[in-house]
Amino acid sequence: MEAFDYKKTAWYKKRTSAQDNGFLKKSPRKFWIFILALFLAFFSYLFLTSPFTPDLRLLFYQPSSRIETGTRPGEWTTYARTPDHQRFLDRNVSFKGEVRWSLAQSELVDSSPVVVEGVLYVGDHFKVMALNVSDGKVLWTYPTTGPVNSSPAVAGDLLFLGLLDGRVLGLNRHSGKLQWEFKTGNFIIGSPTVVDGLLYIGSADRYLYALDARLGTLAWKEPAAGKMIQAPAVRDTIVYAASDANKLYSLSGRTGARRLEFFLTGTMIDSPVVSPTIVYAVTLDGRLIALKHKARQYPWSHGLKIAWIQLWMLGFPVPTPSLQPGTLWGIFPKERKGKFVSSPAVADDRLFVGDNRGRFYALDAHKGTFLWELELGEGVATAPLVLGDTVYFGTKTGILYGVSRRDGSLQWKFPLGSPIKGDLVYAADRLLVRTSDGTLQAIE
Repeated sequence: MEAFDYKKTAWYKKRTSAQDNGFLKKSPRKFWIFILALFLAFFSYLFLTSPFTPDLRLLFYQPSSRIETGTRPGEWTTYARTPDHQRFLDRNVSFKGEVRWSLAQSELVDSSPVVVEGVLYVGDHFKVMALNVSDGKVLWTYPTTGPVNSSPAVAGDLLFLGLLDGRVLGLNRHSGKLQWEFKTGNFIIGSPTVVDGLLYIGSADRYLYALDARLGTLAWKEPAAGKMIQAPAVRDTIVYAASDANKLYSLSGRTGARRLEFFLTGTMIDSPVVSPTIVYAVTLDGRLIALKHKARQYPWSHGLKIAWIQLWMLGFPVPTPSLQPGTLWGIFPKERKGKFVSSPAVADDRLFVGDNRGRFYALDAHKGTFLWELELGEGVATAPLVLGDTVYFGTKTGILYGVSRRDGSLQWKFPLGSPIKGDLVYAADRLLVRTSDGTLQAIE
């Protein structure tokens, strides 16, 4: 019996005929053309959606440590106390109204202190200082090239701050010895924020930087439309940073990819504040603006919105432009010509803020409606600080107030004799206050 030969079958003959006609020979070419088209489409997408698309290499980046600023009740480790800048500690505190010690500093300095394990760190004129918070005794100093306006931050055993010469410093907080420095392209007056091993800081060179906090090496930097002069706020691995070009940016803390670019009505006068659901910003025209936390925009939506608005303003038959993504509300003080003077403090479902016309307000944190107001007769000069059931703030004539956060009733009042300047800081059972003559005072 003759053996079966598959080469004599109709199937084999048809297959070889197809090969002879070049059908299969052309298939690999079509395949690679298809693959090439996919790659071109992918990289075109990356180019057109930049900076909203992350650098793919950063998806695998891991900082060398997980150090970050802490939030223990007796300490104040970063600007506005926590990375989200809410200025709230759920702990009732009372003060006797006595100055425990004072430190004469330069009037040119705007650095607010931080306190960790009984040691106070603050910038001064051409130096950074470490003091014993109990008596104000100097423990060490580190020389700088000019006045220090950046407030320090402490994470792990390191002290961080920015300088007017554009450098970011990492110092050993116990000895003041330099551990690393990173050079940016222009001056720094905003404060660093350290979360999960990364240090975020803005520079006047129009970049926001993310550095490895332990090593001082660059993780990423993101360009902005203007100088980055305010401290970034961080919550849920999202970084909020403002530029002096009237923009508030929302970025991925891990990769720097942009999530939202929000146009403000003016330059922000203080850092953003982030609650679990809302981001607050106060602008130079005195407006308090609320945005949705975690809001995002489509990469091309910004340019399309500008074109839409222009067509609408020129009278073309287009629908009325919608609000910017993330917009919730914006308000001014009740007083005519009044302006809010700082970022608010946020405590649970209320926020607190003062104006330049001598009124202090409590508002619903979600709706922005006024709950109560306090007439002072003098302009508010500081951002509020909420300690338990009491809200503390200072005025332009140098008076410290403590009022009930429930109804605004006066709980405490202490005159300092000189206008108050900068942030109020609470740590180690002391209220730390700077006045316009450069004096830093520790009040019990």
